[in-house]
This record gives sequence, C-alpha cells and structure tokens, in this order.
Amino acid sequence: MKFAKCLFLILIFIHGFHGCEPKKPSLPHVLNETEVEALQSLKSNSPALSDHHLVQGYCGTCHLFPSPSLLDQNTWINTVLPNMRRRLGLVLEGEQQVDPETLGGKVFHNNPLISENQWQRIKEYYQREAPRNLEKQKEVNIPFEGIPGFELEVPQLDRIQHSLTTSLKAYKGKFFLGDRINGSFMIEGKQLTIMDSLPMVNGVSDIHLEESQKLHLLKMGFMDPADKFEGSWVFSQNNQEEEIIVEGLNRPVHFSFGDLLDNGQDEVVIASFGNHIGDLSMYVNINSTWHRRNLLKRPGARKSIIIDFDGDGQKDIIVLFTQAREGIVAFINQGDGTFEEKTLLTFHPAFGSSDFDMLDFNGNGKLDILLTNGDNADLSKILKPYHGIRIFLNQGDNAFEESWFYPMHGASSAIAEDFDADGNIDIAAISFFPDWNQQPRRDFVYLKGKGNMDFEAFVLDRPLKAKWLVMEKGDIDGDGDVDIILGSFMLEQLPPRDGSPHYIEEPWLPFAVLRNQKIP
Repeated sequence: MKFAKCLFLILIFIHGFHGCEPKKPSLPHVLNETEVEALQSLKSNSPALSDHHLVQGYCGTCHLFPSPSLLDQNTWINTVLPNMRRRLGLVLEGEQQVDPETLGGKVFHNNPLISENQWQRIKEYYQREAPRNLEKQKEVNIPFEGIPGFELEVPQLDRIQHSLTTSLKAYKGKFFLGDRINGSFMIEGKQLTIMDSLPMVNGVSDIHLEESQKLHLLKMGFMDPADKFEGSWVFSQNNQEEEIIVEGLNRPVHFSFGDLLDNGQDEVVIASFGNHIGDLSMYVNINSTWHRRNLLKRPGARKSIIIDFDGDGQKDIIVLFTQAREGIVAFINQGDGTFEEKTLLTFHPAFGSSDFDMLDFNGNGKLDILLTNGDNADLSKILKPYHGIRIFLNQGDNAFEESWFYPMHGASSAIAEDFDADGNIDIAAISFFPDWNQQPRRDFVYLKGKGNMDFEAFVLDRPLKAKWLVMEKGDIDGDGDVDIILGSFMLEQLPPRDGSPHYIEEPWLPFAVLRNQKIP
C-alpha cells in the first residue's frame, strides 16, 4: 500500500541507509554505539578536516552520503538540515528541547554530537553546493488522452461523506474497499453498487480473502506518523463482527500469505511501517495460535512479496523498505526455518520509493523489479526530477540494473499486466503527489507495452475530482479480462484534529473503474 502517508524523509540523515546492519544495535532505527563513537570522533577531530570531508563524515556515517544536488538550497537549509541538527542533539538558543518519542534520547540525541561551529560549516556547504532550483523533469512525449481498450466508469453511490480510501482488493466479480473513517465495503463489480459493509472496521491497509470466505483485514490503528502500536490483524466471516488475530502492531501497512516453512499451511508476513521504529515479522500458526518471529527491526517496511526468488523450490520473501534505509531486501529461505538477508537495491535517502512488483519483463526466465519512487511528504515537498517508474532487469547473482525509467512526479504505485492480451506487458501507474499544473494531468498514466522495453503513454480523458492513493487490478465483472480500480483519498476532507464541526457536501467518490473492453 502506499496509501495516505508514505513518510519518505522522516529520519533520513541519522539512521542507517545502506544494506549493512550495525554491529552493535541499541534500538532499531536509532543511533547505535558504532555510529555514536564515529560522530564523537568527528566532533573532536573536525578542525583538521576540510568542509567536504566534514560533511561526508557527518552525513555519510549512518547512511549513503546525500549529494547536495538532490534538493534545492531552500529545502536543505530550512527543513532537512535543521531536522538533522536536532537529531544530533544540537538545540539552538530559543528552541524548545525535543522530548516526545525520543526513545531514550537516541532519535533526538540528548548529548550534542555536533558543535554549533561544525553545524554552521555543514549548513554553509549545502548552501554553497546545492542548486537554487532543481532541474526540470526529463521531457517525454506528451501522453495521449483516453486509455486504449478501457472505459472509465464512475460510481453513483448516493452518499455524502468523505472520500478516504485506504485499500482495495479484487476478488471474483467484486472488490473490497477500506476507508479511513467510513468503514469497509464490498462492491459488486458489474453495477458498482455496495453489496455489504462493516461500518466499524476503519483504517484497513490491506485485505486478504480465503476460499472459505474468511476475510482477513489489516488495520493501521493510528494512520498518521506515530509509534502507537494500535494496529491489528483481524478477520470476519459471513459479515460477522471482527475477531482479533494479532493486536499491538505498529502502523501495519501490508501483509502477504504463503507457505514459507513447507508445512502445508500459510505463514503471514506483516510489514509494520511504524515511524521512528518499525519491523518486518513472520507469523506462524502452531496449534491454532499465531506466534511471531521477527525478521528485521527496521521502520518503513512497505510491501513484501512471497515468491521462489532463487529457484530452489522454497519460497523467499522480497521486501521494499521506504523509510531511512530505502531499498529492496531479499530474505532467502534456508529450508530450516531461517532466512538469509541479502540487499538487492539501495536508494539515496531522498529517493521516495513507494511501491514495487516482480515479474519477468524481458522473457529470460528471471524475475525483474518494477518500482515507483515519488513519496513527497514531510520535509521536502518539492517536485523532484528523479521521481517516476523504473524497471531493474535481473543480471543474475542478486544483481539488478536499472534499464528503463519513465518520469512521473509523485509516482506512488504501479501494476503490470498484459491488459490487452497482445503478448506485451503494460503498466498502470498512479501519483498521489502529481504536478497539478502539468497538462494533461498525469495522476494516472497507462503505459501500453510495444515490446523491447518500449511503452506508449496515455492519461485519462476525463480528470476526476480525486486523488489516487491506491490501485488494484482484477476481473471484477467476470468477463475474463483484467480491469483496473483506482482508490481516492481526499486528504483535505479529513476532519480537523481539534474535533470542530466538519461538513462534506460532495458526493462520495471513493473509487473509479477502468473497465477492460478486451473480450477473449
């Protein structure tokens, strides 16, 4: 899901980013002993260092060195670097000491690990080296208007309420929709009418349906950035009240089901995105009780795919992390209940990775990676030329090489499918943070595959009053082809946090459907 808040720059300058785990971890996603020692040494010996080496030392100790070219001067000086400074424990005169959620002083450090003079040198370096404005995004052919082979349909739901869709899941002629505050709904696929609802099941981030009609729901609990551990995994059968399977989860955003232990039953991998802290965990059913096994304590786990990655007959776990140490990590099944961690891709801390999938794009029998990067919230809300959709081709031996890039401001999710059954893979992509001034509007782009990694771009010919947060594919009308569902999350419709009256006078538009007209 990247749904509402992908949170892409929350801890980018203090916490580990590359694929290596710290040797002496203290708490997840906080300064470990090795990093603190290195920073203390820098603080003592910095007079002998040039500005460049000082900056590389401080900004490259815990993660990949962030080039000044990644952001403009104003963003570095006014938002990102002050956040870094306070995490290093340096509070300037007149500022209030940071206290909430400091995890024992290890997120916002209690003892300054940088002097005011050193901070000033780093600030001046970025002021000097960063561009005044970022370059414009790479020019591509202007997309055609209208999606070939699809018909856009907008539901008439006859309700006045907030449009705050957080999840979609297609299943055999229908689909399920989760909403932040309005409950969860089952939608009939042909007429797009509500079949059923769970009014009290709010904030669902992911949905899984068993053949027995048992509906598994992953609930975030508290959706906004925080470490509140109010999330849960529940299920409902025959529209009965939900039963809790696991609770106390830290903002869980995705789960995947698969037989990882070769025991004839599914294990469940839950990505708890968290905020300052988070984790990726596997749950094993032993005698009807679910037991947790931690795979990695690290925030920003966005999505996992259970698949036989290395072709040894055992299912592995591939995970996208989108917070701090951005990248894709493989957990290779060792066959004895353990997994070996291998980093497949790493990205710079302003990259904004948001979603991924795995499939064979070039027909060589190896799984390639489709990835979107466009998370644009929090500390650097500016248009970035490196946001878009990418394909990394599998070179073997866990090596991937970027082979195709389509620029798309704020790209948040992409799905790949041969929608028109012509033998070529097509890509549908959405953006939650598009350039609203771009014409034609590119909050949804359909890339029709032409073969040999060549695509032709199309956009909606009828832009809707919607902000696409989630997307799903599936045959929702039972005619044998694959349709596309777009879920809208209108952030400005959220009720005020102070509880003051908030009225919505617009029709409920939680989704739109691109109905595939390709009949086999």
